[in-house]
Amino acid sequence: MKRLVGLDIGSYAIKILSLKVGRKNVKVKKFGYGKLSRESIVEGDIMDTNLIEKRIRNVYNEENVKNKNLSISVAGRNIMYKNIKINAVGKDDVKKTLEWELPNHIPYEKDNIYTDYEVLSEEGGQTELLIIAAKKDVVNTRINLLKGLGLMPVVVDTAATSVQNAYETLVGPIEDTAFIVDIGAEKTSMSIVADGVPRFIRELPHGGNAYTNEIAKNLGLNYESAEETKMENNKNNVEIHQYFDSINQNIASEIQKSMRYVKADSPIVVNKGIITGGASLTPGLLDYLRSNLDISNIELFNPVEYLNIPDEYQSEMEELGPSLSVVTGLALRKG
Repeated sequence: MKRLVGLDIGSYAIKILSLKVGRKNVKVKKFGYGKLSRESIVEGDIMDTNLIEKRIRNVYNEENVKNKNLSISVAGRNIMYKNIKINAVGKDDVKKTLEWELPNHIPYEKDNIYTDYEVLSEEGGQTELLIIAAKKDVVNTRINLLKGLGLMPVVVDTAATSVQNAYETLVGPIEDTAFIVDIGAEKTSMSIVADGVPRFIRELPHGGNAYTNEIAKNLGLNYESAEETKMENNKNNVEIHQYFDSINQNIASEIQKSMRYVKADSPIVVNKGIITGGASLTPGLLDYLRSNLDISNIELFNPVEYLNIPDEYQSEMEELGPSLSVVTGLALRKG
């Protein structure tokens, strides 16, 4: 199998990344970035097909990307995660049982969704599964858009599992039980990983835009001016950072809620945290989580630190930093 080109269609930009994985390092072959308008992607739904097509076409042409086989991701309200237990053991039995069990757990018509699952445990004639369901129309919209550009999506992943793939490939296996939180512009993906397996995944309704909205509300600015103020990233700007506490509290609360849910259903104890995504660099966030969660070992994951980057891409990729976690995980896939 050959390495795929990673394509992350996010709520504020598209990112394209091609990697060469060697024995000693992971080298960037091609990288491209195209900014989108706020209305291009809304809650995971593509609203401005023309702009997204234009940005992808521009990157492919400007960077002379030859590989047309892609690894892409889906996220947002149109993807659902569910932990279930079924009375079945073994691959064939699980698959057959899941056929008629699925409607009891997923509130979508079976014919309207794509599903996949991860086996979490088998015990006493039961199998515990993590079900992933994505609406067909959402996935097909992305696939058809890309096929219209002469590209071929080979792998469709989730943001959460892409980030895990990036971390474990570049940093190393997650030997502890850890939460991974990827804070994007519009939403946050969270997973709890034990023994290398995602035991729990959910989407949180907070992202970097929430910080911008708080600045806009408190300073009487429009969204664009508030975003500029946020991006200045002045660590001594106490006036701005005081507005971040409510968002930090919401993120911490959602993480705690997820950890309680997992703990109530299993003996799993989370003892490590990994924070990434574009908004993970928000001043004060990492310190807030370290102070307010019962986990001292919380680290920032920036995939750029682990890549061998040519000079032509160095400054742009360093500036984007943790926001490249999803596309890095996608670019590490084979198909």
